Amino acid sequence: MKVVKEYVAIAALIAGSAAGGVALQNADAAAAPNCAPVTFGVGGSADPSSTHLPTAPGYTPVPWPAPRIPSDESQAAGRASLTAAIDAAERGCPGRKITVTGYSAGAKVAGDVCEVRSEVQCNLIADPRRPGGIESNYPSLLPGYTNAGPRPVKSNISQTCASHDWVCDSPNVLTDPVGAVQSLVGGFTNRHMDYYKGPQEPAAPAQESPVPTPKQVLEPVVQAVVPDVPIRDEYVPTPIAAYAPPVLKPVVDLLPPEVKNWTPPPLPALPHIPGIN
Repeated sequence: MKVVKEYVAIAALIAGSAAGGVALQNADAAAAPNCAPVTFGVGGSADPSSTHLPTAPGYTPVPWPAPRIPSDESQAAGRASLTAAIDAAERGCPGRKITVTGYSAGAKVAGDVCEVRSEVQCNLIADPRRPGGIESNYPSLLPGYTNAGPRPVKSNISQTCASHDWVCDSPNVLTDPVGAVQSLVGGFTNRHMDYYKGPQEPAAPAQESPVPTPKQVLEPVVQAVVPDVPIRDEYVPTPIAAYAPPVLKPVVDLLPPEVKNWTPPPLPALPHIPGIN
């Protein structure tokens, strides 16, 4: 009888262990979704809901004030919102994989947070603080908006920038006048919206007026004649022939080599103005 009781006890122990194992597996399965990788999105100016990022769907929007001109105050609010979202995602899930995608002004907000949160991977689209961007090459001119200078290179931050996008590819007019003119043309042709052209990307936010603007009418024409010279983080001597529109290539080919190979020299840099740049 004693032997039978021992077998019963052992069987009960095994059954209990199995049930415990199943319970643990079920608990792990229930906890797994809560600790799954997460991607946050921070939209650009005039996108306070962060629902119009030019990237594939599947991210969690991080709302922030996002006015047309994102002041220092609104950017601080954006950093606070993103930081709170990251903290909430990490709470109870140490080591969780977190990715942040930011566009335009939202890229500045996201990048500023990722500079101090090295555990977070940041994908920045059209970051104004990209080396070579508008905040890198020009002083602060708008009241309440501070150009923070070039963003330091960090392993957890990646940059995406379209050539001639005046926000992230904005050569200084004094050090690279030809590049600055191209950036100006890119601003006129709205290169800053080129990121919405991917097949998996959402449509750009609706225009305020259904009537096409002169810029929209001329964009296809100007884009066809503006060569895509590679974006630069600093002045690089480039032969003048590289700036010629494709439609003029037959004419450029007829020019003497000394003309085609001439490179525009850099002009003096902007002087330092205390309290401005």
